[in-house]
Amino acid sequence: MNREEFLKVLKDSLTMSLEKDAINDQLDYYDKYISDEIKKGRSEKEVIEELGDPRLIAKTIKTVNQSNDAIESNNYQNSGNSYGNGSYNDSNDYSEKNRNYNNERSGKVFYGGTNGTIGCVIAGLVIFIIVYGILSFMGRLAYGIGELAFSGPLGLLLVVGLFWLLLGGRRR
Repeated sequence: MNREEFLKVLKDSLTMSLEKDAINDQLDYYDKYISDEIKKGRSEKEVIEELGDPRLIAKTIKTVNQSNDAIESNNYQNSGNSYGNGSYNDSNDYSEKNRNYNNERSGKVFYGGTNGTIGCVIAGLVIFIIVYGILSFMGRLAYGIGELAFSGPLGLLLVVGLFWLLLGGRRR
């Protein structure tokens, strides 16, 4: 692939995702990069191979651009400069106060986003109690088997017989 093909594939991959100015900026950047590397003594083919697939580069550029757009949009909405986001007309503030008021009236406690954390803590405690109970039971069982085994020849014979049954017994 040569420089012209590389730039054409990059342009085609960026079309419909970015504005023309942004596309031209990217094309200018990569064209200049390739030129600079050729001036350093590298071959055009070597530079383009190092850059990789222009479709992958375009995908990365689109992802970064979408992330930047989302951040800018969020900053604009939170700045108080758009209609409906000032302190006088903040509908989100009223809906939050209304939700808190309704939860207080219904007897529900509003934890402001910690409900998921509390649920995880409760689930963790339940799992811990179950595992602790199972291990405790197994420990007591093992202790009892050990006591039985050391109680004399009859106890040892019972324990050996028990393990023989547990491990498959008499196979046919």
